Amino acid sequence: MRQAKLHIETSKDGVKAAIYPLIHKALQDSLTESSNFYIAMSGGSLPSLLSALPQSFQTAEIDPQWCKWHVLLADERLVSSSDLDSNIKALKEAFLDRVPIPTSQIYGIDESLLIADGENSSRHTAIAQEYEARVFSEPIENKRRYLVDCALLGFGPD
Repeated sequence: MRQAKLHIETSKDGVKAAIYPLIHKALQDSLTESSNFYIAMSGGSLPSLLSALPQSFQTAEIDPQWCKWHVLLADERLVSSSDLDSNIKALKEAFLDRVPIPTSQIYGIDESLLIADGENSSRHTAIAQEYEARVFSEPIENKRRYLVDCALLGFGPD
């Protein structure tokens, strides 16, 4: 059984050097057990680190099988995907728009649930519940051993 591993790097250069081989391995491990690869990504500075990921697969002579990727948001702000604060916007600009992952397998929040008139905790709950049901229904129905094969999380200065 695979075990979760925490990798800590002290610089962006260290993260870049470490992250690609970890993603490669997680992909290869996942596709030996399943027909899909579920990866969770956070925002912040992470998207900029992913811009060279496609090239890293080519350099390593690994077929990334983009059609099998499912991209989940590890965190997202409750804003539209066109907002400057949107993590999905940053991920698309730096990485997702450069690879042929089917858009139906990139899971942003349901923007129809956003409302413009201030904070509302029931709205937050509804958005989270809808996201969980939509994103995890397939892996749960197919009795996948792991719901997420790889989680890329960053910790910023805040």
